[in-house]
Amino acid sequence: MENMLNLSPIENWINLTTSENDNGLVFHLKPSDRHIGNPLIKAIHGGVVATFLELAATKTLNRLTEQHSVAKIINTNVDFLRSARFQTLNASASIIRLGRRSTVIEVLAWQDNISKPVARATCTFHIPN
Repeated sequence: MENMLNLSPIENWINLTTSENDNGLVFHLKPSDRHIGNPLIKAIHGGVVATFLELAATKTLNRLTEQHSVAKIINTNVDFLRSARFQTLNASASIIRLGRRSTVIEVLAWQDNISKPVARATCTFHIPN
């Protein structure tokens, strides 16, 4: 796994890393104790999962447009599908709509098996002129 260059403070705190496969960019979050939301079951906090999904969408858009910090997030909708256990969390993003003024990106997060997602998010971005 390779770190992306120029990580922001939140990306460093999340431990965001990336790799690439045949389907494109894959994002990884290697959890630490600061990411635990429920210590009884050692689950990753939902806010950490949501932030990770939003970062994956933003990085995907930035890579696609080859620009950084231009698009503004309008909305993020996260569906939590099961507990995120204390192990590496993976995510991949796909463009649902790429328009002149707005873009919609869907992100899927999983741990052991992509067919058993932990969470999914739909992020809408405003693209300024």
